[in-house]
Amino acid sequence: MLKTIVMTTYYKNEKYIDQCIKVLNIFWKGHPDIYVVGEKGHFKHSKKYSVDTSDWSVRLAQGLNFLARDGILRDGDYLLLLNEDHVPLLPISNEKIEKIAKYMKINKIAFVSLSGYGRDKLESKIDDIEIYAQSEYMEFYAELQPSIWEFNHLLCIVSKACQERISDPWRFEYIKDTEMHFTSIYAYSGKGIWPSRLEGFMNKGRVSLNSVFAMKNPIFSKLRLRLILDFLYDLPSYIACWVKKKLRSIMARIKKWKFFMLA
Repeated sequence: MLKTIVMTTYYKNEKYIDQCIKVLNIFWKGHPDIYVVGEKGHFKHSKKYSVDTSDWSVRLAQGLNFLARDGILRDGDYLLLLNEDHVPLLPISNEKIEKIAKYMKINKIAFVSLSGYGRDKLESKIDDIEIYAQSEYMEFYAELQPSIWEFNHLLCIVSKACQERISDPWRFEYIKDTEMHFTSIYAYSGKGIWPSRLEGFMNKGRVSLNSVFAMKNPIFSKLRLRLILDFLYDLPSYIACWVKKKLRSIMARIKKWKFFMLA
């Protein structure tokens, strides 16, 4: 029922792609084909589409159109949309993922997140998997946690993002639509189906050490080393940003203190 995995990336993170694919191959036995939509295509994985633009929404829209053009995806198909920094930290059950995709197909559901985030009313139970409607008050309607999308619904949301000139994935998540969205968890643990940290291994373009330290399996050794080296390389800019924030905070307090002294 799940037709393919569409992995998104951009030029700065393309260096991680081949290691991410390796992790998926080991942790998710029997997964469908992985197609990577990137910016420059500077990685070895052969099933890829390169769209040379820094606009995230335009890049994904063109990638999806290429997949449709080549007969890989069509209306009614289901795909897993996966940002490269959300590779699983633990093994994934292909059987569980397929059960969710099958449930979506039968019930004509367009979106189920595998994060368990923003759940509201329990809608259904599939063995040990619980499917919840997402809360209407949830900010991130088009969340980019690992999720299963109906192809046409995703294409519509991405087209809307392009029309509204939303060029980054963070603002993309705030797009709203009338189609009901759902999320899923394991009933016995209350945790999402997909085992990755909420922020992924990149948090707004910076390496997340919390995610790196969660990569305990030896298969992460090369990816983990690369991420740590990149973190150290960017450390001076981290420190500079931290100092600027602290200075702004101190200056704001001084201005507030002067105001009260003069009042």
